[in-house]
Amino acid sequence: MKRHLKHKGIAIIWVAITLLAVVGIMALMLNAARIYLTSHQLQSTADAASLVGARYVAVLNDPNYPNAREIAYEYALLNRVLGDRDIQLDLNESNDPAGEIVIGRYLTQNAKYNAEHSGEKGFVEKEVFVPTLDTPNAMKVFAGMGNSSLNNPLPMLWGSIFFKTSPKNLSRYAIAVAYNSYGAGLLATAPEGRGLYVHGNITLNVDGGAIQVNSADDYEAIYFQGNSLNILSENINVYGELRESGFDATEDVYYHDIESTLTTGVPPIPDPYANLPEPPVDRDNDLSPIDPNTGLPMAIKVSTGEVVNLSPGYYSRGITMVGGTVNLLPGIYNLGGDMTVSGSKMVTPNGGLSMTGGTLNATESLIHIVDNGRLYVGGNGTINMTPLASGPYEGFSIFQSRDLNNNGLLDNCLAEWFKATIIGTSGSNLEGILYFPQNLLYTEGGGASLGTQLVAYQIEIGGNGEVIINYNGSPRPADNSYLVE
Repeated sequence: MKRHLKHKGIAIIWVAITLLAVVGIMALMLNAARIYLTSHQLQSTADAASLVGARYVAVLNDPNYPNAREIAYEYALLNRVLGDRDIQLDLNESNDPAGEIVIGRYLTQNAKYNAEHSGEKGFVEKEVFVPTLDTPNAMKVFAGMGNSSLNNPLPMLWGSIFFKTSPKNLSRYAIAVAYNSYGAGLLATAPEGRGLYVHGNITLNVDGGAIQVNSADDYEAIYFQGNSLNILSENINVYGELRESGFDATEDVYYHDIESTLTTGVPPIPDPYANLPEPPVDRDNDLSPIDPNTGLPMAIKVSTGEVVNLSPGYYSRGITMVGGTVNLLPGIYNLGGDMTVSGSKMVTPNGGLSMTGGTLNATESLIHIVDNGRLYVGGNGTINMTPLASGPYEGFSIFQSRDLNNNGLLDNCLAEWFKATIIGTSGSNLEGILYFPQNLLYTEGGGASLGTQLVAYQIEIGGNGEVIINYNGSPRPADNSYLVE
C-alpha cells in the first residue's frame, strides 16, 4: 500500500511539471504571436506616418502648411497597437539620424545601383538616405516600444513567471519619398522624342527647382553629352530614358554638395500655362515705322550709337538690333515678323526680336512673339529684363505664340526659323518666366540669369559657360508620396 502511494506522488509531480511546460509553451507561442502582431502594427504606424509626413518636408518651415514632423506624430497616434496603445514619436527637431522622425533626401539612383551591383566583387554600397534639412524629399520614421522610445515596452503574457524581461527595442521603420513638391524650374513638355539635350562645356544650374522632361522616348528623352558637363538641380525627373555620353548623371549631378535625385518613369507634368490665353494683340494699331518706298510697315532697326525708346503695343515687323540701345516701357510688346517662304527657302528673315548686338532694357515688360516672328538673341547682344508685375501675365517676360511651332519640322529649314535662340552674355540679366509652348529653345551659357522658370516644348543647351535658372516657384505639399523602404 505504501509503495502504491509512492508512485502516485511521483505521477502528480510529473503531471504538474508537464502542465507547467505546456503552459510555458502556450505562453511562448502567444507571446511570439503578440510580438509578431505588434511588429506588424508598428510597421503600419511607421508607414502611415512617413507617407503623410513626407508630403510636407519641402514646406517644413512654411507657417502656411502643417509641420511635417507634427503631422507624422499625429498620424502615428491614429495607428494604435494591440487595440488601445498609443505610439508616440519623438519629433527629433535636431534631425538626429538616429531619431524617430528623420528628414532627408532619398537618392533613388543609389538604391538602383546597390540593387544592380550588390553581387559584384569589391562592391561598395552607396548611401541612399541622407539626413538633411537642405531641400529634403523624404522622411524616415521609426515606430517602437521600449527603452529607446517614448512608449512603454511590450508586456509579455505571464512575463514575470516565464520571461525575465520584455523586448526593450521592438521597432520598425519606413522611408517615404515626396513626389514633385518643389516644382520644375526647367520643364520640357514634348511627349516624345528628345526633350532635353545638354552638351558642350556647360554648367546648367537650376537653382531652387527640379528638371522635368515629359518625353516618353525609350532611348533619349534626356541626352547628356560631354565630359565637362556640370548639372546642378534639386531633382531630375524624366518619364522616358536617360542617354549619356562622357557623363554619369548618377554620380555627377549635385545640389548643395548632396547628390541629386535622378528618377526615370516619372509621370509627365502638364504644361502649367496651357490654359493661359495668348496675350491680346491689337493688329489694327500697328506701331511699326512705314517704309517710305513701299508705304508698308517695316522692322525697327537699331544700329550702333542709336537709342530708341518704345511703348507697348503691336509691331508687325518686330525689332532688329545690330547695336545701340532699345528701352522698353512697362507693358506687352507683340512682335511680328515678315518671314516668307519660296519653295524650300526662307526669304526676308526679319521680324520678332533679332539681336546680334546692342542692349535691350525692359522693365516690367513682356515680349510676345507672333505672326511668323522669331526670337534670336546672340552675338554681342545684351538683354536686361524684368517681367510684368501684375495682371494675368504677371511674372512672364517672353511668350512665344502657340501658333509658331517647329513640331515635325526638325529637318526642314522652317525649323531653324521658328527655333528660339538665347545666347547669354555676362552682362545680361533676364528674369521672369520664359515660355515657348510649341518650340525648341536653344541656349548657351554666359553666366547670366536665364529667367526664373523655363518652359519649352524641347530644350537644347550647348556651348560654354553657365546657364542659370533662378527658379522662384514656392515649394508646396506634394500631391503624392510613396514608400521606398
